Amino acid sequence: RWRADYEGVNLEKCRDKWRALGDPVQVFDFDFYDVSVNDLRPAARALDVAVTAAGVFNAVVFWFELHLDDTTSVSTSPHDGTKGQTWQQAVQYLEEVTVAPGDVLPLVASHDTYSISFEVDDARFPDRAARRTGVPLYDPVWAVQHERVKKINGDIARVIAQSPLEYRAAAETAVAAGARPFDLGLDAEAGAEFCLRMMQ
Repeated sequence: RWRADYEGVNLEKCRDKWRALGDPVQVFDFDFYDVSVNDLRPAARALDVAVTAAGVFNAVVFWFELHLDDTTSVSTSPHDGTKGQTWQQAVQYLEEVTVAPGDVLPLVASHDTYSISFEVDDARFPDRAARRTGVPLYDPVWAVQHERVKKINGDIARVIAQSPLEYRAAAETAVAAGARPFDLGLDAEAGAEFCLRMMQ
C-alpha cells in the first residue's frame, strides 16, 4: 500500500485474498442522458455502511453498473463473474480498524467528476483510535519510490507530448509490451497493464 488514491485490482483473480465485511451500497448515481451543470460539479456524501462480518476493515472496493437501456447493463462487480478480463475493480486502501457485525462504518464518498475517493468520517467514529490495528497505512519506502516513478512518468509525458517521434517510440514500446510481453521480460498481465496505462 503506497497510494493515497485507488488502484485497479482484478478481485475475481484473487478471491482467496479478500473478504467483504458488508453488503454493497450505492454511492453515486449519474444519469448520462440528462446531464446538467450541477452534475459536473464535485460532490461528497456521507455513508453509513453496515458491517455484517467480523474482521479487519482496510479498504473500500468500488465498481460501476452501467444501464444502457431497459434490458442491457454492464457491471464491473467482483461478485457476478460477468465483467470479463478487461475491467478491474477500484480498491482504495484506508487505515486498518477492527470491526464486528452490527458496527456501522461512517464513510464520506467524494467525486471530482473524474475520480471517486473515500475516507472515514472521524467525527462520527469516536472509537476509531482504539480499533486501529497498528499497521501503517503506507509503506514509507514505497511511497518515496512511487513519488519518483510519478515524476519520471510526468517527465516522459511532457517529452512525448512535445515530440511526435518520441510519442511514436513510446507508443510502439507500449504496444510491444501488451502484444509480446515475454519478449520484454514481462508477464502477460504486467505487459497489458503497462500498455493500457501508456495508451490512456
